[in-house]
Amino acid sequence: MPELANQVSLWVPNAEEFAMPIDSATSKELKAMIALSRKRALNFGICLASKPEDTVMVMDRNKAPEVLGRLAKKDGEGTLMTFGTVRSKGKDLLLTCDGKLLAGMAKKVRLFLDKAGMKMKVSILDPNGNRFEEEFDEEDAKSAGESFEGDDPEAIRWAKTEARMDPQVARAASTNSFGDPTRLRAIWAKAIELARATDFESALKIADKLDVLLANAGVDAAGDASKNTEALTWETRSKQIKPLLLAALKSGLGDVSGMRAVWTFASENAQKDTFGPAL
Repeated sequence: MPELANQVSLWVPNAEEFAMPIDSATSKELKAMIALSRKRALNFGICLASKPEDTVMVMDRNKAPEVLGRLAKKDGEGTLMTFGTVRSKGKDLLLTCDGKLLAGMAKKVRLFLDKAGMKMKVSILDPNGNRFEEEFDEEDAKSAGESFEGDDPEAIRWAKTEARMDPQVARAASTNSFGDPTRLRAIWAKAIELARATDFESALKIADKLDVLLANAGVDAAGDASKNTEALTWETRSKQIKPLLLAALKSGLGDVSGMRAVWTFASENAQKDTFGPAL
């Protein structure tokens, strides 16, 4: 198995090589991959089989998704293959498919993860970031007392805090209402960096202090007044950017994974009416 520092890949062997459940070494590798996908999007290829333990999934930082799809199909026993990018947020695994959107894929991937000892909600997205399927085990969620909309309570609180404060920070920095805009951006960037590393406690401490300072500076009061303007700006810009983005993705030129990840991030924020991060 290649070292993670150089190439991050995962081959899940079929049932002839490993008995159920998936062996501990493969499970550990998979968990490391999921942890890495919380920090950056990875490319993936997957070949689905009728049995979860026969599924073959390949993930890599640099290899093209199409190449990983062919590798997965070559090593797999199934006929259903697709590819794209994968990222995760807490216990949510998001697979953006550039290849075929396979019906029932979300459930098959969830069962595959379950064999590796990982209880996760799986969402399948189309190339535009629209949700195609999602799957999670309600009984597992209830018995574990977990929410599959995010990670632990601090992760959920951070997600809400980031969505609310990001546009406030952007406004304060652009209007100089907080003082030094460079320092403001640096403080907020540090909070985001800590959250991306799943240190939500430290990120929230910074956010709470910054929130008080922004409120004292009167930044929060400007929020509602600018919301409609931001929504109109997003509508205009997204209509201009979307056809250009789709053409770039289709050509395969440039940083396809990076463009897709940025567009998905922007679209998800716009759907939540948090237009600041989207813009």
